[in-house]
Amino acid sequence: MKKLLQKLDIKIVIICVAAVVLISASVFFALYFTTYNTVTSEIKERAGRAAGEFQTYLAENAEAFERISPASGTNGDYQSIRHEMYHIRGLADLEQLFAFKKDGDGYIYAVDASNPDASGFKTVGAEVEADYAEYLASAFGGDTVSADRINKNGLYTVFVPLKNADGDIIGAAALVFGAQNIRTAYVNIMIYGVISLALIAAVLGFAAYLVINKTADPFFKRLAYTDYLTGLGNRTAFEEDIKAINLDPSHPTEFIAAMFDLNNLKEINDKQGHSAGDRYLRLFAEMMDKSFSVNGSVYRIGGDEFTIIFRHADMKRAEADVAAMYKKFTEENPLFTFAVGLTLYSRSSDRSIQDAFGRADALMYEDKRRVKSGVKTDAG
Repeated sequence: MKKLLQKLDIKIVIICVAAVVLISASVFFALYFTTYNTVTSEIKERAGRAAGEFQTYLAENAEAFERISPASGTNGDYQSIRHEMYHIRGLADLEQLFAFKKDGDGYIYAVDASNPDASGFKTVGAEVEADYAEYLASAFGGDTVSADRINKNGLYTVFVPLKNADGDIIGAAALVFGAQNIRTAYVNIMIYGVISLALIAAVLGFAAYLVINKTADPFFKRLAYTDYLTGLGNRTAFEEDIKAINLDPSHPTEFIAAMFDLNNLKEINDKQGHSAGDRYLRLFAEMMDKSFSVNGSVYRIGGDEFTIIFRHADMKRAEADVAAMYKKFTEENPLFTFAVGLTLYSRSSDRSIQDAFGRADALMYEDKRRVKSGVKTDAG
């Protein structure tokens, strides 16, 4: 039973911690992604302004852009377009700025606004990377699109269509923003956020365990060890107490063991209903508790069976207490009687406490037979 209660406590702690962590995580990630989306939205606005500058220029110089090709190389058209793109890149504080053209079913680099001596500089006609193709397809379709996230190099790219004065799409541009500081900040937020959630879970788990162990555990123990009908200790409580006595060398080595059995309970249930039988049981249990709880522990271990572990070994005293209770009970309830068996448990002569209660049980049934045969019980 103790293990069962411990498992139940652990389950409740886990549920409480999981609920708190789930709520905290939901709030954390909601704030995280809201802030992230706000930052990327600001980048997209900057991209829109830069793209607008480039588009204004390109509307007036569309023919020059259209003449750029791998065959023409870095001619005057290329140089003038690249010079303007380099200017826009500086004004918008872009990390990189590229222009693309269609080439059959694919795409090629048309202009790279970076320094020609820079590592990775794209020459006219350079093949476009595979991960750009999907975004370029959207841009050439007339949509402004952006990468799903800031990449591992701390770059965030926005793709925009490029149009001539008539609104025809003649190319696309990729505006690459440096966002390493933002990425580092968000990675740190994620890492420390997860660590914080773990610490919160640990602290709350420990706190929940302490609270539940202090409040819920006694409740569940009472629930597990109490007879629901009478409020007395139940069979589980009785067996646990016997085990405790067996393991406790300081417990008295002798005491009186008693077994009780109510008479006529089945007849009452059959004739008056189980509610009447329950009232009978509660009435008897209440008198048992008042009469013996001062000197012993009282239990209901079965339907109409009760038992007492007395805290003393005085048989005459126990017999006198039982006789007084029998007299009071039968006077107040003339239709009811009970059978009883009393015996002395001695650690020196009994192999176990169960042996003593076995003897008390046999004496109780002997008393019950005498009652049924019309012979007055010893308790009476």
